[in-house]
Amino acid sequence: MAGDKYIELHTGVDSRCKILYVLVFLLAFLGLVFSDTGLFLKLSTVAALLLYYCFTSWKIRQREANGTLRIYRNGAVTLIGRSGVEIYGILEPAGWVTRSVSLVKVGLFDRWRQQQLLVFASRNSASEYRHLLKQLRLNSDNRVQDGVLSG
Repeated sequence: MAGDKYIELHTGVDSRCKILYVLVFLLAFLGLVFSDTGLFLKLSTVAALLLYYCFTSWKIRQREANGTLRIYRNGAVTLIGRSGVEIYGILEPAGWVTRSVSLVKVGLFDRWRQQQLLVFASRNSASEYRHLLKQLRLNSDNRVQDGVLSG
C-alpha cells in the first residue's frame, strides 16, 4: 500500500476491455455484411459503424491512462493527471464494484460535477484493489469525516 493514510490506484481502460470492444465491433460488422438488405443500406450502415468505431477508439485512447486516484481514509480524494495536476474532491456514494473492475464516483471541488472513473484490478496491485473494495463496500455514506466538510 502507498501509505496508511490513503489508497493509490491507477485509473483507465484495461487491455481486456479493448479486446472486448474490438470483438463486439467485428461481430456487428459481420452481422451487417451478411444481413439480407440492399447494398446501399448495407454500405451506409457499415460506414456509420466504422465512423462510430473510430470515434470511440479515440475516446478509449484518451481514457487509457487517466492518471492516479488517491482515496484517503476519511473519504477525501485527489486525482493526479498525466501532467501532474492535482484535483481535489470527495468520494461519492453509489459507485459499483466487482472483482475485476470498479466504477468510482468522485465529486470535484473546483467544478463540483461528478466524475466517474474506471479502476481495473489488473492495472493495480492486489492489495490496493482489495483496499478499494473494502473502502467502497464498508463506507456506504462516503462522507468526509474530518475537516471543513464534516457535518
